[in-house]
Amino acid sequence: MRNLNQFYRIQSFLLVIALFAFASSAFTWSPWIKLGSRTVSYAADWDEIYVTGRMGTFNAIGIEVRKSDVHLTRVVVHYRNGTKEVVPVHKRIAAGSMTKPLNLKGVNRVINRVTFHYTTPLSEYKKSKVVLYGRR
Repeated sequence: MRNLNQFYRIQSFLLVIALFAFASSAFTWSPWIKLGSRTVSYAADWDEIYVTGRMGTFNAIGIEVRKSDVHLTRVVVHYRNGTKEVVPVHKRIAAGSMTKPLNLKGVNRVINRVTFHYTTPLSEYKKSKVVLYGRR
């Protein structure tokens, strides 16, 4: 009986530790929120995605490309307070993939719009779709 009682105490202790670990990881996990998208055509170009202020503040953005590859040269993040941040990318993003998180400087930054400067391969006559995500 004593061994069984000790077994239940150990089991309860391990359960409490597991619940604490799960709860703490749930609070640090930060999901991506879709902020908008734009269909882009081939050749050198730029496009903008407008983000409403009600979306809140973000500390990073991510860019997903669908349908056809896109070569991002730079991304300009325009904030509601009138400032902007230029993020050099210079990377070819394959269709169906996403950039690594592009961390934004400062805190409590409300995004007004994001401008993408890009080229698409001339051999790719399909239009691409660029999707913008934000992470809090």
